[in-house]
Amino acid sequence: MLLIFFDLRRPTEPAQAQAAAQQYGEGACGSQIKSYAKCMEVNGNNSQQCNWAWDMFQQCQQDTQGKA
Repeated sequence: MLLIFFDLRRPTEPAQAQAAAQQYGEGACGSQIKSYAKCMEVNGNNSQQCNWAWDMFQQCQQDTQGKA
């Protein structure tokens, strides 16, 4: 299994979130970043509404890096 980690700053616009989701694809934490991207799409530029999804993504990254 190939683990790829990006130095990803929190996307603040839906297009940025979609680009991040494409980078992660189906790999580690892919579903979490896709959830964030979908939340951003639904909520427009209000990234505060998506804190929960970003927190899940960051937790996944920490958990995955701890296993590597």
